[in-house]
Amino acid sequence: MPSIPILTYHALNIDGNDYLGNDHVAFREDLRLLTALGWQIIPLADLVQLLIDPDADWPAKCVAITFDDGTNFDFEDLPHPSAGLQRSMLNIMHDFTTAHPGAQPTMHGTTFVIASSDARDTMDRTCILGRGWMSDSWWQAAV
Repeated sequence: MPSIPILTYHALNIDGNDYLGNDHVAFREDLRLLTALGWQIIPLADLVQLLIDPDADWPAKCVAITFDDGTNFDFEDLPHPSAGLQRSMLNIMHDFTTAHPGAQPTMHGTTFVIASSDARDTMDRTCILGRGWMSDSWWQAAV
């Protein structure tokens, strides 16, 4: 059984606007690089199906994309106090598919959210400036 990489991004990793300090910049660049190197981005659910189906036809080079913590930056463009307006992970994918039609026909990102509203509120207050960036207001639209 081949291994399939899962690339994980944290949309709150914003410390400047360069590749190493900003996962939005890294994600945008990684989409270009993966495509140039012939990697196919597949939904995480498809990866799971490939793993449980012993007769599955594995793509030669495939990768899944996930976003951890489920911040509003996954779904909506937001201003960051020191790094300026940040394009959401969703809109980065939209931008890529607009600029490169058909290049990644199965591109999909899976967001893992913090389900507990109490935990999200605590994290928002103690870790991310109390800006309400861990709301569940976008979850239904994302589904």
